[in-house]
Amino acid sequence: MRTALAALVCIAAWLAGCAPRTEGPPARAGVAELQTAITAARGRPLLVVFWATWCRPCVDEIPELIALHTDAVHGARVLAVSLDGFLSGDERALAVVQEFLVHTPTPYPHRVYVGGQDDIANAFDLSGSIPYAILYDASGRELRRFEGRTAASSVRDVLAASS
Repeated sequence: MRTALAALVCIAAWLAGCAPRTEGPPARAGVAELQTAITAARGRPLLVVFWATWCRPCVDEIPELIALHTDAVHGARVLAVSLDGFLSGDERALAVVQEFLVHTPTPYPHRVYVGGQDDIANAFDLSGSIPYAILYDASGRELRRFEGRTAASSVRDVLAASS
């Protein structure tokens, strides 16, 4: 009996270690901070994903984003930019995203956008729909934009073609 219990405890600990963990707590960011984060990420491809916790397609694409972020050979780092402030308000948005990440941890960093819709739309030439992603190569050059759910295979194809 003790052996079976010990085995179950070991399996549970192993499974807990396999679960993705969010890379630090989400942080508030305006346009300038987002642009700085993108510039600082040079050296490896970066997929910047604009999303919200209330957006079903955004939530549904999370496994694809985790696969990309954890693929050391063909993947890209992911930076998630929450637009929850547009519905929740800038003051509440950070708490909304933090609560979401407790239940849906991810291994990539999150920024919670604070600021006007026009400011971010103009700075990143956004279409207005989410999820929306911009793929940058390792030198920071924009490679492609994805509107709607982003498939990991599509990002890998673009990265392979740009090499």
